Amino acid sequence: MTIVDYILVSSPLLLVVALGVMYFKNHHKDSN
Repeated sequence: MTIVDYILVSSPLLLVVALGVMYFKNHHKDSN
């Protein structure tokens, strides 16, 4: 894999993880 391929694969994953963390924190905050 080239660096460009690595970035193209990592970016969406990082975005999903970031959204997941934000959603989890917000949901946990509402629950608490």
